[in-house]
Formats: sequence, structure tokens, C-alpha cells
Amino acid sequence: MDESLNIELPCELRSARRARHGLEPFRALIGEARFGDLRFLASTLVTEVVRVLGNRPDESLRLRVETDEQLVRVSVEAKGGADFVLPTEAKGNFSFSLYLIERLSESRGVRRDENGTTAWLEMALDGAR
Repeated sequence: MDESLNIELPCELRSARRARHGLEPFRALIGEARFGDLRFLASTLVTEVVRVLGNRPDESLRLRVETDEQLVRVSVEAKGGADFVLPTEAKGNFSFSLYLIERLSESRGVRRDENGTTAWLEMALDGAR
């Protein structure tokens, strides 16, 4: 059941809608209920990265979605080496959207490497937590 998506999006809030539309091939693959969660999580992750970086339509983000038998992995990479930190509850600026990402995903985080910064999450396909 492995499926993947790899699309480039401008670093702007409208990209969340583009991300939701790009996920359509996953609907039949993972089922309607989990597809709704996937659309929400992916578009919210895109939105949070854009909010932290600022609206930069001349710069791009890379959205990657991959599945295997158990998980869907979603990542949003800031292209061009842009660095960011998502708000955390400990710092008092944690958004409700990030709270929902925390509740609906199995794991989540931010990683930095030579290509830039990537926010990621993993969601169980069966909905079990």
C-alpha cells in the first residue's frame, strides 16, 4: 500500500489549500475518516510553517507525504536553508492548531540538516492511538 506525494508550494498561506487538494490520491487508499485527518494535519503543518517564516511567495516549501502499511508521514521542508522553530507549549505561545497536531499524530517534530529545516509528523492509518 505504499504511496507518496512530493510537491513544491509557495511559502504563502494559500498553499494550505493547495496541499489539501494535492492529497486527493490518498482518499481511496486510507479511507474517508483518516483522509479527513490527513488533510487537516498536512494543511495545518503547512500553515504553521508559513506563519513562522512569514508570507514569502517567492520562496518555496516542499510537501512530502508517504505511506506504508501502518503510518502516513507528512513533512514540510523550508527550501533554501530557511530555519524556523515551531511554537511550543513550554514557551507559552503554543497554538491550538499545534495542539491538534499533537493530539491526532503519533509523533511530530522539527529536524535541521544541510538542506534546511523540516517540520514532520506521523499518523497511524488505523486510527489507533
